[in-house]
Amino acid sequence: MVIALIGKDKIYKTTLPDISKGDYWISDEQDKKLVNIKMIDNKCYISSSSTVRIINPKYINEIHQNFFDKELDKAIVKECYVETYSIHYIAIKGIEELFILYAMPTCEKFEKYDITNALELFIGSGEECHIQADSPIIKRKHARIYYSNTQLMLENLDTDYGTFINNRPCRKICKTII
Repeated sequence: MVIALIGKDKIYKTTLPDISKGDYWISDEQDKKLVNIKMIDNKCYISSSSTVRIINPKYINEIHQNFFDKELDKAIVKECYVETYSIHYIAIKGIEELFILYAMPTCEKFEKYDITNALELFIGSGEECHIQADSPIIKRKHARIYYSNTQLMLENLDTDYGTFINNRPCRKICKTII
């Protein structure tokens, strides 16, 4: 399973091994430990702590700048089971941003697409898309890939979760890195 911590301008990931127990961390680019993941009997758990808060999604609209306000105690889950294709909201003390913690299966299947004669390709969960992905954080039409002046371009069509290329966010239109 891959656990991704998705922020506004960054994404941090860790791949969990196929073993039944242990402690694992999602770390930032300076190797600072951000979120601890405990594996117990083939299940993954994350817990709120003094520096990490798991925010209940039903309170997400009430949250403003300070994710550590006392009145948010009702929105904090002390321990949360992480399953494949699950989404949780995470606040990290000292970082003025709300993260999405997303769990997904490890991708072992790759497909090759020949787009040399295509004008554009759409990626999304919808049947009309050329590349389809079934995931709760992928929109019906999530992104578009196309050629422009001999360069391969990616257009982000999703305003909620965004689109990333090599762990870098693509806000609107980006040159792809291949």
